[in-house]
Amino acid sequence: MFKKIKAGMVALLLSVGVCSSVAQAEDVIRLGINLELTGDYSEQGYSAYEGVRLAVDEVNRQGGVSGKKVILITGSNRSNATEAGRVTDKMINEGVVAVIGPIKYSNIAIASKMLEGKQIPLISPAGKDPRSTVDRQGNGKPYVFKLTSPELMQAQIMAKFARKQIPAKTAAIYVDSSDSDMIDLAETFQKEFIAQGGQVSMIKTYEPQNMAYPVTLQNLRFSKPDVIFIAGRAQEAAKAIRHLREQGIKTSIVGLSNWESNDFQVAAGAESLNQVYFCNVFSPSGKDPQVSQFVDAYKKRYGGESPSSYAALGYDSAKIVLDQLAKGGEISSEGLQMSLHTLRDYKGVTGEITMSKTHEALRSMVIVEYQDGEPIIRDKVAP
Repeated sequence: MFKKIKAGMVALLLSVGVCSSVAQAEDVIRLGINLELTGDYSEQGYSAYEGVRLAVDEVNRQGGVSGKKVILITGSNRSNATEAGRVTDKMINEGVVAVIGPIKYSNIAIASKMLEGKQIPLISPAGKDPRSTVDRQGNGKPYVFKLTSPELMQAQIMAKFARKQIPAKTAAIYVDSSDSDMIDLAETFQKEFIAQGGQVSMIKTYEPQNMAYPVTLQNLRFSKPDVIFIAGRAQEAAKAIRHLREQGIKTSIVGLSNWESNDFQVAAGAESLNQVYFCNVFSPSGKDPQVSQFVDAYKKRYGGESPSSYAALGYDSAKIVLDQLAKGGEISSEGLQMSLHTLRDYKGVTGEITMSKTHEALRSMVIVEYQDGEPIIRDKVAP
């Protein structure tokens, strides 16, 4: 749930469409923000936006980039592709050096096509669809980058973790059959778990509007798996976990990065989350000094609220862009594109990041375990 102040900020941004109080100033760097501040991706988009703002303010307090102040040209695409195109057009006209966002694939697709024609880099903090950065021939799109790894990697990581560290000999899979991405994740988990020497004893599908818990529970009791992998959207996964626990099934459960939100924790219930694990790019419980400094600054800026992974990815997106601009001498979109293309071993609050040939981040990840309802880092996985 957004705070009232967030709602007010969104209303202000929407009222002006794209805003820049000093758009005509000469000695500034204009950075575009094209994010989902409202609509069905607003939780992710607004969190990323907060991370970007924090990073830019820090850089400006330290003197900007090569002495130039960074200003944000901010627009909400309203989680809508048409709006994403409109916002992108205005940003091009404002002369931005790069654009951070969007997150939703259809929004990235239209924005990146427009920006590529102007040779302006787009950096998506949390885009998940591999088509975002790869063309139909399998080549990386030259001006599109994203800070997330291929999503199927999450399923591979969790299969290895389940087999080796729980350790589980048998697994059951519970998958949303209405979502092709979730089916792909389930199949990837199955293949990797078997490759690691495990057995998949049961695969059950569900549709969010028709989750047949009694039948599923009966089958689970019969198969007695050591671990359950749930491939589905966070809210449905949370409901399934709560129902499993209410029926006395205490089996370890593993899943995806979309299990880190406050809404997920509330829907599942703290008492249901013991022995629940997921992988993510970030956890505010990390002990790294850089992470701790970011978490403290975020809490101070935003009323004590802990940053989500989307906020951390937004922060790293802005820091990477501005750090690469500072290294390049002449500040230009072309120079930034080359720097992003060759990015290696960048240490951000979300871990070490190297850009792949297809412009997806090859990065470290963390495995998070819920303990007494709180997410705690259990392990770190190298890129």
